[in-house]
Amino acid sequence: MQIRFATANDADAIARLHVQSWQQTYRGTLSDHYLDELALAERSQIWQRRLSAPAANQRVWLACDDKLLLGFCCLYLAQDAQWGSYLDNLHVAANAQGLGIGTRLMATAAVCVQAEYIKQGLYLYCNQSNTSGQYFYRQRGGQVCGSEIWHAPDGSAVKAWRYVWASAAELIK
Repeated sequence: MQIRFATANDADAIARLHVQSWQQTYRGTLSDHYLDELALAERSQIWQRRLSAPAANQRVWLACDDKLLLGFCCLYLAQDAQWGSYLDNLHVAANAQGLGIGTRLMATAAVCVQAEYIKQGLYLYCNQSNTSGQYFYRQRGGQVCGSEIWHAPDGSAVKAWRYVWASAAELIK
């Protein structure tokens, strides 16, 4: 397995994995109509835009086995004065979960934060319905520091926990 930066050519594969992950994790949280009929087109547009004209602080990494996408993460450096750099997405293919891919992607993001903003932490949001994600983040030292409402693309309002690492170094092992 290799980890590499994403390019605009990866947008469709990222969108497919993103939607598959949401279908697996957020069935019952997001509407079936959105997940089954609308999500792929909507996520494709988002990833095409993000990767063709990336924000200056955006970094997207892929975990690949040959040409097969196993996972990805998207980081926004120095996104918040209080919480630090924002890990906006972390998704691993269902058949690749439990192999350490999510951990390696988080460590890759943490190395980037340490290199560019050594005194900053890292944070992310995990929907309350995503109990496996919550377990994953707690096992990696994430501390819950409040919650936010995610105004999901299907129109629903979903409560999400903010997980925080005071130093990105906590994720580098």
